[in-house]
Amino acid sequence: MPLDQWDSALASLGLAWAAWGQHMREFVAAVDWTQRWLQLLLAGHAVLFGLILWSRHQEQRLAVLFVVLSGLIVCAERLNQWGNAHWQRFAVTNYFDAPGHFITVVYSLPLLGLLLLTVVCLVIRTGQLLIIAKRRQLRAAVKKSE
Repeated sequence: MPLDQWDSALASLGLAWAAWGQHMREFVAAVDWTQRWLQLLLAGHAVLFGLILWSRHQEQRLAVLFVVLSGLIVCAERLNQWGNAHWQRFAVTNYFDAPGHFITVVYSLPLLGLLLLTVVCLVIRTGQLLIIAKRRQLRAAVKKSE
């Protein structure tokens, strides 16, 4: 690919990121973040983040968190439908549209990020356990050869 094509591709990527950033700023400005349910939702994400970090050296806990996070993501569509039907009980505005854009951005994407963090922690832990097992194997081989 010639250099001028790379430059134009990178420039268009920069424009796409700038447009995405503008849309996100508009989204954040349009939502009333002082509502209690939104604050509790964000606090829940923070608690889950803390649980993942606390559990990063224990693969059983990470596996449980992985299943819980996956289940929460699977429930997003039903939560959106319930929110659309009952939004007057807890919200000032009906954020729960049929395509589920709001719940995707505020609920599912953070959970997907937490799920990714869980997978990264599991991969790191797996690597650590492999190193431990290989060291034990090498020590046993050295003792056997002596």
